[in-house]
Amino acid sequence: MSGECVPSKVLHIRNLPENCSEKELSMMSSVYGVVIRILLFSKKQQALVEFASIEESTAMIVASLSHEIRIGGRNIIAQFSSRAVLNVPSQTAPATEVVHKPKSSEGKSPEESDGRVLLITVTNVNVPVTLAAMVEVFCKCGTLSKVVTFNKNGREQSLVQYKSSQDAVTAMSRLQGRNVYPNSNTLSIQYSNLNDVTITCNSDRAHDFAAGPSEVSSFLRKHKSGPALCPSTLESAAGRASEAPPPSA
Repeated sequence: MSGECVPSKVLHIRNLPENCSEKELSMMSSVYGVVIRILLFSKKQQALVEFASIEESTAMIVASLSHEIRIGGRNIIAQFSSRAVLNVPSQTAPATEVVHKPKSSEGKSPEESDGRVLLITVTNVNVPVTLAAMVEVFCKCGTLSKVVTFNKNGREQSLVQYKSSQDAVTAMSRLQGRNVYPNSNTLSIQYSNLNDVTITCNSDRAHDFAAGPSEVSSFLRKHKSGPALCPSTLESAAGRASEAPPPSA
């Protein structure tokens, strides 16, 4: 059945256990790639899972056709969804749907989720968004745990996970509205609905800094962030600038 559908980053998962949690589903799915968002429909025993790329969602489809993928003793059924991306449902979504929404920086507290993971959307993109640039900017606000970059619906985005929620709060306060490069690549930051970003292997768009700050330093020595980063943004990230972020070009 999945072969009849147009490949998509979003998979429709069926035959889930009644008590399946988002964490269980995320852990199972992350074996095949970076999971961006999950919509879990507990009473229907179904879910929608969005990966960072079609290649990753396809990997899960191929795996499900070659062997059983089980959660809680059940063999799950995976197929491509008709949706290209997952959009957050409105507040009028049926009560039977357990909807996990990203946490906005406006009027939302990081305590509503784990609070360590930030979702960054980069606008006014004139320079390619690289993993190295995001690491160099965000490492100045605290101890990085994991960083992922991806393109969603034509938008450049990143997931940045810190060791502590306080570091995430610091990053949001210091970097919201800042430019990565002079007059370019503006950061729009909100809290992610994810409590943990699962990275199965390091790549040019995802890195797990399990060894801590020493691994961050080693990573930055090996990878170039591209053109010179915006000096005022780096100063702000390090807590040395008090002026308001410059307006976007």
